Amino acid sequence: MRIGLRAKALIIAAGISFLGAVLVFLATNRIITQALLGAYQSRSVAIAQSLSLQLDRIQALGVEVRDLTGFEKQCRSTVEAYEGIEFAMVVDREGTILFHSDPAHHGERIGDAALLEAVGAPTGRARAFASGARYGAIAPVRGVDGRPLGAVVVGIAPGAIPAAMEEIRQGRLLAGALAISVGVLLMLVALSRFVTRPLGVLIRSVEHLREDASDLSRRVPLQSADEIGSLARAFNGLLQELQDTTVSRASLAAAYDMLQRSEAKYRELVSNANAVILRMDMEGR
Repeated sequence: MRIGLRAKALIIAAGISFLGAVLVFLATNRIITQALLGAYQSRSVAIAQSLSLQLDRIQALGVEVRDLTGFEKQCRSTVEAYEGIEFAMVVDREGTILFHSDPAHHGERIGDAALLEAVGAPTGRARAFASGARYGAIAPVRGVDGRPLGAVVVGIAPGAIPAAMEEIRQGRLLAGALAISVGVLLMLVALSRFVTRPLGVLIRSVEHLREDASDLSRRVPLQSADEIGSLARAFNGLLQELQDTTVSRASLAAAYDMLQRSEAKYRELVSNANAVILRMDMEGR
């Protein structure tokens, strides 16, 4: 199977473009994942802080957190309002769940040791947390007197980041395929304009010379400053030298015809002459 120069160049270009796209895709995959995780954690921190502020306002009215009822509705509405949030709950310092977006968990104790330690840690600000494959945010809850009472915990759904990544991945694959297609098309146009078309002109000139070697007047009309232009100028120079130093077939044919006419003329003169023609060697014989 014969593969032309253009096809070879396109195959190489497409292969390099595809390899580059794959490398870029793999290199940016982790970066995008971390950016998504950071965005979800920032959102969970803001949500946890908002619920903590609601509890502060309620306590400012003289209602203690342990005496409060119905706050699970705020937790549930928060989960429903924000995509990617799995749960929102309020726990005391011992890890007992006081309010949860899912009422079935009321009164349970947190089983995650890392999360339990984060809840009990003395801190004055909301912060993100990571425990294994689970991510979220914790906002401290304090009493009216400033004593730590517990924390608001907001968890990110485990499938939220993979789902977002899959959506981004599909968009990136589509954009990558489009970019590769446009790149290959542009390379095809560039190759045709600057490589294959000039080479085609040069090849046709060589083939014409091969078909008619006596026509040395043909020249390759290429004036580019690249290697192909240099090749065309060298070819034109070679033809010029051949034309200057070589007797053409037409000239030989014309000379031969002239010689034949001259011989016929002198034969006629000799045949009609009233004279004797002798040939004599150097000794006079």
